[in-house]
Amino acid sequence: MSPTLNVNFDEVPDQILPVEPGIYEAEIVEVPMITETRKKTGHNLVVSMRITTDGPHHGRALRDSIFLNDIGNVKIKKLCSSAGVLLGSGGFETEELLGKIVRCQVLNRTFTDSETGETRQIADVRDYLKNS
Repeated sequence: MSPTLNVNFDEVPDQILPVEPGIYEAEIVEVPMITETRKKTGHNLVVSMRITTDGPHHGRALRDSIFLNDIGNVKIKKLCSSAGVLLGSGGFETEELLGKIVRCQVLNRTFTDSETGETRQIADVRDYLKNS
């Protein structure tokens, strides 16, 4: 006998709306990893976070893929500053970010799936701010 999933699907929305634009505190929940971009044009630092700010988005996941170039390095420096990770000429170990709380600015943008052509709104971590 197969298990029964006791959920009233009449009350389940058809989609999850993206996190509303705003300033949030979030905990880095995984060691940031360096991954190759989809188009194999470079590498991203992928940061996975969970919102800790009280409110309707508490516990929601955020993910930031920071392209590793001069502009991305500025964003990484701001990420580390927000997390309280000291930087110097020798770089840093991404593991130092695990469990840290950062302040981030979230905006929404339209994402178009290159394979299906479908568009949807997604939350985009635009910037990292100093913790107060």
